[in-house]
This record gives sequence, C-alpha cells and structure tokens, in this order.
Amino acid sequence: MTQLLNKKDKQVVEIAVRALKAGGVLVVPTETAYGLVADAGNKKAIQKIYKIKGRMASKFLPLIVGSLEQMQEFFELNKKELELVRKYKGLAIILKIKNQKSKIRKIYLLKNQKTCAVRISKYKLDRELALGLGRPITATSANVSGEENCYSIKEVVVQLKDRKVQPDLIIDGGKLKKRKPSTIVKVEGEKVVVVRQGEIKIK
Repeated sequence: MTQLLNKKDKQVVEIAVRALKAGGVLVVPTETAYGLVADAGNKKAIQKIYKIKGRMASKFLPLIVGSLEQMQEFFELNKKELELVRKYKGLAIILKIKNQKSKIRKIYLLKNQKTCAVRISKYKLDRELALGLGRPITATSANVSGEENCYSIKEVVVQLKDRKVQPDLIIDGGKLKKRKPSTIVKVEGEKVVVVRQGEIKIK
C-alpha cells in the first residue's frame, strides 16, 4: 500500500531516503511538477518507474543531484559545462557518466547510454534526497507517458490509480505552480545546444 507523507513532516527526508535505499519509487514535488524519483543505481527501481509510467525502457530517465560536488563525483564536466551549471540554477545538462564501476554507469550502459541529462534541483527536498541517498535520483514526471504533467497529489492519484504497479511513497507538497519542464542542453565544443526548451532560457 502506498504511504502518504506531508512535505512538512519532520521526518520526511529520513523516511524518504530509507524508502529510496530499499528500492522504492516515490512521488515528490519538484520545481516543475510532481515527479517520480528512485535510486538511479537500482535497476529494479528504474524498471518500476517505467512500468508505472507505461514508458518504453529505451527512453532514458533524467537525473537529479543534490550539489555541484555530487555532480562532479558522478559525471564529467568540462569548463563550459561547469560555467553553465553555476550560471543557470536548475538547468539540466547532458553529461558523461564518470566512474567505470559506478552502479549508475552499469545501469545506463545496459542501454548503451553513456550520457544522461542531470541537474541540481532548485527544490530543497529533492536535493536533500539525493544527498541523503549518496547518489543521483531519477527526475521524471509523475504521470502516465503521453499524459499531462501533475501539479497536485489529486492529479497524480487520478492518473496512476489504475496502474498495476504503484509508487511506494507519496510526499504531498501541496498545489504546485504550473511551469514548463526543465530545460535540457548539451555542450558541443563551445556551442550550447538546446535539446529541450523549458523554464530556463539560455542567453
């Protein structure tokens, strides 16, 4: 049965991190919409997200890290990429996964995916979850693939209620302001290519 917590609960981070470490999938508020998060180094948890969303496993999941230090621990950043991360808070950048022995690298390489979109979330709770877990978490919208993003727990429940696979924990952050999805970019030499235009505009 899915557990429901309020974002304001004193132990919310502790309980959520424990659920992530156990391989759980969580519905959490983010700076854009409600999202599905899981341990990016847990293959079963990743597969569970695909089942909840009804999404093809060939479509990789973006990731969230809790700090620049954590981003540098798991991903390779050149000077230009580092500059972008520091300038645009919440910008997702396609980066190369760093550590050959990393669980994240092994999982993403199963799909011949050596890079992925990663961002330092502007939402404090999401940063705390990634830091508490000790590695990146997934950052995909909490909706059925092809449907509208959800900005309230009620909308999430309506979309996911008939799914055979359900999230393990829902964190209610209230009604979120409707925003565009996160902007995703990649760096090619000195050129910044916008892969997906979202909330952040690159100048």
